[in-house]
Amino acid sequence: MLSITLGMAEANAKNKKNTKSYRYAPCESYPKHILDKKASKYGKSISKSASDYQVSENLIKAVITVESCFRQRARSPKGAAGLMQLMPATARRFGTSRKKRYNSKYNIRAGTRYLKFLLKRYQGNLALTAAAYNAGEGAVARHNGIPPYQETQKYVRKVLHVYKKLAGYKPARRGTIAGKRINHRYQVQKRPIQRSRAWYISQFNHRKNLQRIKNLRLKRRITKRSSGLTRAELRLVKDLLH
Repeated sequence: MLSITLGMAEANAKNKKNTKSYRYAPCESYPKHILDKKASKYGKSISKSASDYQVSENLIKAVITVESCFRQRARSPKGAAGLMQLMPATARRFGTSRKKRYNSKYNIRAGTRYLKFLLKRYQGNLALTAAAYNAGEGAVARHNGIPPYQETQKYVRKVLHVYKKLAGYKPARRGTIAGKRINHRYQVQKRPIQRSRAWYISQFNHRKNLQRIKNLRLKRRITKRSSGLTRAELRLVKDLLH
């Protein structure tokens, strides 16, 4: 009995140690089993909204992970509230009142409706959907893609990272070429640079002018240094340089 109780105590201590190691880490870095455990509290609302609006459960969980880390009473300095961090205008737009934003059921339903609207608008592009969820559709339209805001670009990377983690994608073996990370499954292909005929002519003329300037400088240098030469020798040097 003593050995069993000691074994159970050691197992509990290990579990506590593992949970403590993730306590101060960013939520998107949590392993899949911890994220699933956090999401299980709101599993019914997530699965119902996902089936009603035909949105992936993993995408909803990924957005909640990055937005609030499954904290129901989360509130941002800008006024976004709840699990999916809905602004008051966005909540009203998708059928939820300002007060009900802290209710997990209504918050997830409105956030999922917003994701469905964005997915339809951007034809299923997850990166643009995440960018518009963070920065707004106007910013994406203005910049014709993911806005160059550092916060939005980090947000898109986090959401896609968590989405792939929850979906069970295994990260491919990676390396570096010229300081950039590449996927070894694909070969790096260099596109041939296409130049116009006018560009080649301008380059030829430029090099010709450089050679001419170089010859003139060399001629001046020789004439300055060769004061001891005869006129015939200097004329011969000049003819050679032409």
